[in-house]
Amino acid sequence: MEQTVLQVSDALALINQTLEYAYPTIVVEGEVSSFKVSHNKFVFFDIKDESATLGCFMMVYALRIPLEDGMRVRVVAQPKLTQWGKFSLTVRELQPVGEGSLKRAFALLQTRLDKEGLFAAERKRPLPQLPSRIGVISSVHAAGYADFIKILGERWGGVEVVVANVAVQGAGAPAQIVRALTYFNQMADVPEVVVIIRGGGSLDDLSAFNDEPLVRAIAASRVPVLTGIGHEVDTSLADLAADVRAATPSNA
Repeated sequence: MEQTVLQVSDALALINQTLEYAYPTIVVEGEVSSFKVSHNKFVFFDIKDESATLGCFMMVYALRIPLEDGMRVRVVAQPKLTQWGKFSLTVRELQPVGEGSLKRAFALLQTRLDKEGLFAAERKRPLPQLPSRIGVISSVHAAGYADFIKILGERWGGVEVVVANVAVQGAGAPAQIVRALTYFNQMADVPEVVVIIRGGGSLDDLSAFNDEPLVRAIAASRVPVLTGIGHEVDTSLADLAADVRAATPSNA
């Protein structure tokens, strides 16, 4: 049986079509090596274990946390054959894995944003003493949110509460919180303060609040921001960027 002869570009297209059908996305965990940024636009790195290595590519705008060689990460990616015939993973989402990598990403981003002045005391604003209307960003199913609303009602009735229900954990949480913050900032009648609530959890659970675009959105908010995230011992970069940080949702 005579086989169809393909041009090289057609063969690549056929292989990628097959890969996309069979594996629209895969989740891979490993150690970062050979990390580099090209033209301040493209990110290249390898992800490896003890016996194998995979090349990875992503756009720099999609890199929401600092990255360096030796960090352990989990990537959500699409397998692809490049036009040069090299197999690669096109990364859509990336998260540090393990306490060491989470702490390292936190430290790298904290240093960078601190140098930019995002955490400076002089840019923080006081909260209104008697607000009549507040915006709350939280998961309405979370215990921290329930505590906040219960205590608010008991101590301070009559306050109008506008709630944005978002995920407060996982890869999609930071973008949802940013959208909610943007929504409150763009309202015709903006709330007098925005409160971001999340109860306690592990370092990994709270990692959404160390997301660079989220931290920048909090710092840029025209409405004062109060955070009540985790337990008293937990401090996120979102806390550092907020105008006021409460130790817990109940304290908020």
